[in-house]
Amino acid sequence: MSFIEVKDLKVHYPIRTGFWNRVTDHVFAVDGVSLSIEEGKTYGLVGESGSGKSTIGKSIIGLEKITSGQIIYNGQDVTKLLNKRTSEYSRNVQMIFQDSLSSFNPRKRIYDILAEPLRNFEKLTPDEEKRRIHELIDIIGFSEDALTKYPHQFSGGQRQRIGVARAIATRPKLVIADEPVSALDLSVQAQVLNYMKRIQEEYGVAYLFISHDLGVVKHMCDDLMIMYRGRFVEYGNKQDVYKDPRHIYTRRLLSAIPAIDPANAEKNKLQRLKVEQEYQKNNSEYFDENGKVYDLQPISSTHSVALSSVQKGGNA
Repeated sequence: MSFIEVKDLKVHYPIRTGFWNRVTDHVFAVDGVSLSIEEGKTYGLVGESGSGKSTIGKSIIGLEKITSGQIIYNGQDVTKLLNKRTSEYSRNVQMIFQDSLSSFNPRKRIYDILAEPLRNFEKLTPDEEKRRIHELIDIIGFSEDALTKYPHQFSGGQRQRIGVARAIATRPKLVIADEPVSALDLSVQAQVLNYMKRIQEEYGVAYLFISHDLGVVKHMCDDLMIMYRGRFVEYGNKQDVYKDPRHIYTRRLLSAIPAIDPANAEKNKLQRLKVEQEYQKNNSEYFDENGKVYDLQPISSTHSVALSSVQKGGNA
């Protein structure tokens, strides 16, 4: 059963022009998306830069102002409580940021960075706080020496592990991970992802994993949401999206995954060209006359797709 429901979320940014700085149009960063999050599961939110995926994450945690829509937490509408630091919702929804260095206060040592969420949400004695912080650095594989250092003294991968530790300090129910490994090399990516998997197994935390890397998402996630132009174009479990992609944008993303297969290089190239030609030819199947993504329609109990018409059991 879901403990967080996002209903018809919209985030629109006004465009102001002219001498009087009047609002003449809007950027529809997020334009009516809905999702449900269950405990202990990992949800992948995938899309290109500018598709609105990070805006969704920041809206859920309260870092972006919501134009309209609702966020329901344990049956209660918390949309107006998102900015209250002391609420139960703020304690149970935490975030890992893409740029770990800018998300830390450069004047604070690691001990105080990890202690900050504990001091905000929990009334611990100094001994209890120290014990919890030592548990956190043990989870991410650091020694006690790290606690007296500053953020700039760590590599990008190490800082991201500290970001993971800070996010789970209050033992939240949901961690929103906004492209947590996109700036890291492959070996360090694997380390951070494995730590996140281990933490999920230990604490039962749910992840909303925001990324443009379909390979990483396939490794981490149970359910996937493919986003384009501020809306979901496809929503399903991992098997649905990777084995039976229905929306042309999803197929474009999958065809763009690099394949280390010289023997089939020409075949893969032809497949990408075929998908691109279909996108150009059948655009009206996937977008309306204004270029807006259609509403999601269910094609099975686990799979929904945004098409002008849907035929179950086969392509539209």
